[in-house]
Amino acid sequence: MKRKDRKFFKNAMKAGVVEAAKIEIRGKVTAGKLNVRQKPSTNSRVIAQVHRNDLLHIANKTGDWYEITYDDKTAFVFAKYVQILRNETTGVITANVLNVRSQPNTDSVVFGQVRKNDRVKILKKYNDWHKIDYDGKAAFIYNKYVKDLNEDSTNNSSGGGSNSGGGSGGNTTSGDYFYQRKDLAKVKLEPKKTIAIPSGYKEKIAAKTWNNYGGLIQVISDELKIEVESALAVLCVESGGSGYSNGKMIIRFENHVFDMYFGKKNQEKFKTYFDYNRGKRRTGHKFRTTSKGKWIEGHTSQSVEWQIFEFARTISEREAIYSISMGAPQVMGFNYKSIGYATPQEMFEYFNKDIRYHLLALFDFCKYRPQRIEYLQKKDFYSFSREYNGSTAPAAYEKRIKEYYDIYKDIL
Repeated sequence: MKRKDRKFFKNAMKAGVVEAAKIEIRGKVTAGKLNVRQKPSTNSRVIAQVHRNDLLHIANKTGDWYEITYDDKTAFVFAKYVQILRNETTGVITANVLNVRSQPNTDSVVFGQVRKNDRVKILKKYNDWHKIDYDGKAAFIYNKYVKDLNEDSTNNSSGGGSNSGGGSGGNTTSGDYFYQRKDLAKVKLEPKKTIAIPSGYKEKIAAKTWNNYGGLIQVISDELKIEVESALAVLCVESGGSGYSNGKMIIRFENHVFDMYFGKKNQEKFKTYFDYNRGKRRTGHKFRTTSKGKWIEGHTSQSVEWQIFEFARTISEREAIYSISMGAPQVMGFNYKSIGYATPQEMFEYFNKDIRYHLLALFDFCKYRPQRIEYLQKKDFYSFSREYNGSTAPAAYEKRIKEYYDIYKDIL
């Protein structure tokens, strides 16, 4: 447990267990599976299990254990595998348009607006208002038009030590996005039947992608009435079916996107360290880390992508994450709301944790615009490419997707 978490928990508990319950200390499970035990001991009976990212109500801390409420009863989980959340929760806007204000009253300055189905990070709750993170600064929204997703997840969650066996929880579905669904969290990535790796470069990519992720991809494809070959083909085209390289998430830093979000108000600083071909924005990407340093060409390796990204983060964290395409589906960071995340940082953290979130993001990103699903159902790969990747070279994307689709028709 980190020092800052221990300090937070200690301060929160000063008033005793009753007061702790009032401030609703929450924890998020970080282990794949975590046993819920009757007493704070590994010799105690396991009464259930909770799973990665399940939310827990924490009442107290006893040695290395957290006392939680599970099915209205006192139970215990090993604290090492629970992250304290400091009361931050995720909310979804239910009104068509909702003002974001500087103070919790209707006379205060309006910073901006959020719209229906937008996600917000709730920092604190008042009687009628929520304090939220709005583009990196504290702001307030009227809570009548905000649905707290964490409360839904907590109420639906099933119930410590990791790798020590135990029972299984419920099969509850929660949330509007695939990545939030508890039933999908339990689906194995691998298919029941794998295939032999054939010869041929693209055939190998196709076979490995199926063998690694075909189980989960098949389940969601069937649900959406998409041929699994189509969904797999998209993954192969976007990232060669891989989400990580040498232990790091696969990314692509786009200078022109960083210019859109950071450079528009900081053009002199942007031009000092970044460059690209403004006539053909996806080309000529270069960067340097000092004002008189040697320019380094971008998009030459994952090492370079991470180098430029980490440098950009020192200038502007949020805009840097906006400017990378992430993981197996190569979804841009500025699309974080489209796939259900409260902030771009949250999307980045989830993608860094587990390939499962990459795969679910593929479908969440498609579901955000239903026509993407329809185009895949019809195998209209040209229109899908325009929707998924924009107007740049849809015919080339169509050709590549069709090629992998045909390969899957042969090998599956």
